[in-house]
Amino acid sequence: MTHEYKVVRIVYEKEHINRFKVPLKVELYTQGIGLWREIGSAAAPPYCIVEFMWSQAFVNGAVHWVAYDPSVVGGFRNLIVSFDMVSEAFSKMMLPPALAGRRSTCLSIKLFGESLAMFCGAEMGRSCCIWVMKEYGVGESWTELFSINLPGVLNKTLGFRQNGEGARHTVDRETVMKKQVKAKKDVRSKSEISFVTLCTILDV
Repeated sequence: MTHEYKVVRIVYEKEHINRFKVPLKVELYTQGIGLWREIGSAAAPPYCIVEFMWSQAFVNGAVHWVAYDPSVVGGFRNLIVSFDMVSEAFSKMMLPPALAGRRSTCLSIKLFGESLAMFCGAEMGRSCCIWVMKEYGVGESWTELFSINLPGVLNKTLGFRQNGEGARHTVDRETVMKKQVKAKKDVRSKSEISFVTLCTILDV
């Protein structure tokens, strides 16, 4: 058994300021080989990953991102795009209607324990709701757990504490400082890197 690092790099070409060209370009780097290799564009999904905050979640050997269908005109059609680091294949998961039609930049994805969780902030940032996929890969298992009114405008959701409470970043300075200091020891959060995702060790 060996430990192997993999890095997946996803590159979009911008058509104009708010629109990307698909299909995208996907490259994979494997530790030990030392080279980037391109995964065929035919294997890449015809969706755009939401670039706002670049949220992501790693579970079941796959990286998950919030994405949208650029072919939908005059509205939003959001979904989850995942990349399996073992099979090196993309797949998609559907979101509940309450999230699929929301503005894409209002959504972010995190982990709630070992389950996928979706955060949906109101467009004015004064409230948010949290949905959890209780059974991985089963669209019907999406459940809304919380609906929260916020003391300040929601800027970024950081993740969950050990007790399951959400840690969030607001633009109210006093609230931000208190939450950041209190959350330092127990907040769970993964790094987010534009276009490049560094994943965990794989046993092969």
